[in-house]
Amino acid sequence: MQGREGDPRRPLPLFYLPLQFGWVAVGPWAVAAAAAAAARGSAWAAAFVVAVLALTLDPLPSYSPRFRHHPAFDTWRRYHRVRLLTPALPYLLDAERAAGGDGGGADGRPPPHLPSPAVIAHYPHGVFPTGSFLSAPLCGDPATGLPSDTVAAVASVLLRLPVVRQVLAAYGCVPATRGALEAALARGASVGVLPEGVAGVFARATPTVERVQTRHRGYIKLALRSAATQILPVLVLGQSRALTFAGSARLSRALRASVGVWWGRWGLPCLPRPVDIVLIVCPPVRVGTIAAPTQADVDGVFERVADRLRAAFAAHAAAVPGYAGTRLEFVDAEGRVTE
Repeated sequence: MQGREGDPRRPLPLFYLPLQFGWVAVGPWAVAAAAAAAARGSAWAAAFVVAVLALTLDPLPSYSPRFRHHPAFDTWRRYHRVRLLTPALPYLLDAERAAGGDGGGADGRPPPHLPSPAVIAHYPHGVFPTGSFLSAPLCGDPATGLPSDTVAAVASVLLRLPVVRQVLAAYGCVPATRGALEAALARGASVGVLPEGVAGVFARATPTVERVQTRHRGYIKLALRSAATQILPVLVLGQSRALTFAGSARLSRALRASVGVWWGRWGLPCLPRPVDIVLIVCPPVRVGTIAAPTQADVDGVFERVADRLRAAFAAHAAAVPGYAGTRLEFVDAEGRVTE
């Protein structure tokens, strides 16, 4: 994708990124304050609360593939110079052949997509998974080999926030619940997940250490129980450095949403730093179907996923701006290094 230099739309993210991030971070507090003001007789506050309730109860829009390519998101991608490395493309071509495809046309172009369904697991989460969110339009692009029919799993609470819920639904997001994801896989779609969830917000990456939280492995059970034939790990470098977070891990786990404050560029709340974000597609991990997977089954698959992430980091991290000399650590929910 085009770099930030020379882009006449470069200043735009400084205006709408804080709005997008800010509403997620401070929206609930703003509604609570408005409700308190409305109780004291403020007509403007009451109108604000009514508008928020209307947007909360408004039926969600249908997924729009064109919406993923909206110029606002494209400008956001330019702000972070989001790009995708596909060293795993030969493996994806093999998967296409195994599924009955020819592995590409007569002109040598890659296949339209990796056979679905697959579970696409993005690591690490970061404070906000900017790169993972912005990568959705790359699915179905012949140059990537990624599945074209892909839905993105997000925290259920986000689909209850006004404005945010409408944007995410039109973008093709579904709640990160077992039922919703199993339904997507059953109809042949692939699902993109961020396994670390809220715990990933507290993984505490540093300028010399990138961290992956290892506790949450439910997506592996999902893949083993369902029609998914493979897990596709994706290492996302840069998004853990876009924002800094301070808050309560215990309360965040209880509410299943990050509770605290975010800041980034110039120390401003919710404005991400303009770091480069690079997504590295790892070779897929083939899985079979196990109706009742044991913990040993799950842990065995996770080790294979972890091996893919380690190999991708060792091979490509040094070429990502700011990652030379950085090491990758796997940590538990308490931040202790596990391996």
